[in-house]
Amino acid sequence: MNKTLIYLCLAFILSICANRSLYAQKTDVAFKVVNHVDSLALAKASIILIRNKDSAFLGFGITDSTGQYTFNKLKLKSGTSFVVSSLGFIPVSVPVKSTDSALIHHYISLKPDTGLLADVIVQSATAVQMNGDTLEYNTEFFKTMPNAVVEELLKKLPGIEFRNNDEIYADGQRVSKITVDGKDFFSSDPKVLLKNLPAELIKKVQIVDEKNTVATETRQKEDIPKIINLKLKKRFAKAFWVKYLQVMELIKDMRREAF
Repeated sequence: MNKTLIYLCLAFILSICANRSLYAQKTDVAFKVVNHVDSLALAKASIILIRNKDSAFLGFGITDSTGQYTFNKLKLKSGTSFVVSSLGFIPVSVPVKSTDSALIHHYISLKPDTGLLADVIVQSATAVQMNGDTLEYNTEFFKTMPNAVVEELLKKLPGIEFRNNDEIYADGQRVSKITVDGKDFFSSDPKVLLKNLPAELIKKVQIVDEKNTVATETRQKEDIPKIINLKLKKRFAKAFWVKYLQVMELIKDMRREAF
């Protein structure tokens, strides 16, 4: 009887410890990013959570107008780091440390770029960055299988998600359109493009706000849909558009014959 009671007590204590451990693994990580020269907030700085051994992307965020961004409920693990960067500044790597805290604050002061930073941090920072109002993903850092299509590439990009009925969201906002080199693709259904265009043709994936003047003036910033632009590699661009024009001519011929 006494042994049974002891075992039950031990099991109860271990379950509490396990629950505390699981809870401790979920941490909010808040960043404040400023310019080292004048201490002014840096908006649109990118913050990437990477795995150190292979630079795999585990999380991503962009600072707001006050230079702040918070990752919610992260399971922090050793062997990972945050990389904080902004165009024209030297990226900073922040190693992740084990903690029991529910909230961690990081104040990051970025110095003007001198070109002397270690390659691994520079590469991680340039994989995802803000270029003006455009968020750009460099596809060289997001490897896919040899015969992968664009849909598989997009699923590897942090901040892009596929929801019900394959609806695409970027930075939490619905994607209203997908363009190629800034031009509308002939199909109104983006699934045709996503499931057929080879990923190897794409140099960059760009995310921009929908430029509908009425929409942008009457909606809150967070309600404005996104547009995904697929920037082709130069060596493929000419052949792609030649084929595109051929297909368009074929469609026109088919329509004329139908009437």
